[in-house]
Amino acid sequence: MIEDQAELSALREEFLRKQGYKWYFLFMMCCFVGVLLYTAIVPGFNYVFVKSQPNKVLMDALDFLEAGDLKLADAVTDDFMTLAWNLNDRDPYVLTKKTIAEDAEQDLATYDSLKMAAFLSAVNPEYFLPYQDLDDGKNKDKVFISGNAVAESPAMWAYLFATEEGQKPDEVKVVSIGAISERPDKISKDIGILDWVARIFSLQGEVKQHAQDYLLNAILTQYGSQLNKLEYKMSLSELTKIADEPVRLDIVKGKGNDMINENVRLIEYVLYQLIQERFAGCKKTRG
Repeated sequence: MIEDQAELSALREEFLRKQGYKWYFLFMMCCFVGVLLYTAIVPGFNYVFVKSQPNKVLMDALDFLEAGDLKLADAVTDDFMTLAWNLNDRDPYVLTKKTIAEDAEQDLATYDSLKMAAFLSAVNPEYFLPYQDLDDGKNKDKVFISGNAVAESPAMWAYLFATEEGQKPDEVKVVSIGAISERPDKISKDIGILDWVARIFSLQGEVKQHAQDYLLNAILTQYGSQLNKLEYKMSLSELTKIADEPVRLDIVKGKGNDMINENVRLIEYVLYQLIQERFAGCKKTRG
């Protein structure tokens, strides 16, 4: 009888132990499914069915560029650079005066206009469908998205391009003009497990814009300059809310105006510095 009771106790403990493993497994599966939904399935659904607008919306919004058909070579600046990413070839498209003039492979001359350069660099898949010109027989297989796929910090790319082309580092001044930028948020004490997992995954990603801008500013500081960055900072939740809106153009325009209003003094300072450096050697003439 005692042996039977001991055997029953052992079987009961084994049963409870196995039941405990099932609950652990169920908990881990719930966490895995939650992370998959949060990081892949829901964003993928939003990308395909909710967020992405036709890229023609962006093209029409760029009609305000009166000099949109201006060739890059005709720009008054020494050079001009925008970035785009070709999804099919996994290849960055760097549009500058030099690359367009010397290109023999990517057919960059097809996109040699101020409006098209601005358009390709701004077709962010978070908001717009990728661009593909099916009527262009030579380039119909190219599918473009915005340049942030290759350059989280366009300011750093511009600096590296200028110095690689022979510009002295102590003569480079960088002004980054944008509309909206994600503001680093503190981690709340009551943060959920899914948010924790999302933050951990983000740490394993590419270097983000904030880190690259910090490094660029550190480099410029060594040469007596600094990164002048004009933008309107918003939290991740605010950016997500805007991205979920069916019509975002008016909202983004409003935030752009807010950016200007909040940086009036910095804008005046930057313009003053540019004018001083550009025209300091010009002689005054009487009209």
